[in-house]
Amino acid sequence: MKTLYLLLTAFLFVIPSLVAQNIDDNKVNFQYIQLPLQKINPLFTQYEVRIQHDYRRANEDSTQVFAQRKQLQEVAYQSQYTAWVNQKKQLDRQYLTQMAAFEKAQLDGLDEVVFLFS
Repeated sequence: MKTLYLLLTAFLFVIPSLVAQNIDDNKVNFQYIQLPLQKINPLFTQYEVRIQHDYRRANEDSTQVFAQRKQLQEVAYQSQYTAWVNQKKQLDRQYLTQMAAFEKAQLDGLDEVVFLFS
């Protein structure tokens, strides 16, 4: 049993040193100029570099589509809101008339009041 423990302890200390690698990092920094991928004809002495980004056009298109959808949703919201306000006014008016009839019936001494909902 002692030999088993001795062997296990030896393996615990020996195996990591066998597996480990020591690497010497030698980092090299150097300056360079990246030449163009397509060579320019030597006959041209003056030239202008223009960079065209396709994502900008896509962003503008997306922004315009979003603005149109937002405007349509705002119009739909306004129409639904005005319909809701009108419906709320009608329900409030109906409630108040029913409450007035109820109070009148209470003052007249009637025990039961029948309301008709329209």
